[in-house]
Amino acid sequence: PTLRLREKHERFAANAPNISFHFAGLAGHSAPPVPRSSKTSTMPSKAMMRYGNLDPNTLRTLTELVARNPAGQQAMTVLVIDCEGCEWAAIEQIATETPQLLEQVQLLMIEVHVSPTMLAPTLAQFVSLFDFIIVTLGMRLWWYRTNRGYPFDQRVTDFLGVGGLNLHTCCYELAFAKA
Repeated sequence: PTLRLREKHERFAANAPNISFHFAGLAGHSAPPVPRSSKTSTMPSKAMMRYGNLDPNTLRTLTELVARNPAGQQAMTVLVIDCEGCEWAAIEQIATETPQLLEQVQLLMIEVHVSPTMLAPTLAQFVSLFDFIIVTLGMRLWWYRTNRGYPFDQRVTDFLGVGGLNLHTCCYELAFAKA
C-alpha cells in the first residue's frame, strides 16, 4: 500500500458495501516496527518507486493479516494477490511456514511479476510458487492474461528470457481453481 494511494482506496471502500479496506500490505516475512520518528519511516522500494513510498509498518505476512480478522472470519475461499513483485517472497513464506492458510481457498488470483524492474523471482522462487499452487494445493490454471505493463517494465529477468518467455512482458495475471 502506497501512502499516495491510501486515501483513494479508503474512499472507494467507504462507498462500497461488503468491502473492507485495510491499509496493510503483504510481506514475505515479519519485520520489526520502524519508529515513526525515524528517517526510514517511509521507504521507496524498487517496485513501488513509481507508485509512491511505502510505510514499512504496514507490511504483514498473510498469517498476520488473517489474525487481524475477527474469529470466524479468518478462513479464505478467494484470495487475490497483486503486490508488484512481493508475491514471490510471500508465497515462499506461506508455503514453508503456514501452507494450511490456503487449504480452503477455492480460487487464487495472482499477478506474477517477471520484470527485473519489479521484485523479480529467483529461479527457486519461480519453481516453488507453481509447485506449491499446483502440487501442494491441488489447484489448476483456470485463466491467464499477459500484462505487458508500462514500457519501462517490459522486459523479463534473465533466466526466464533464456527459457523462452516473451522478452517484452512485465507480468502475468493467473487464476487458479481447486481441481
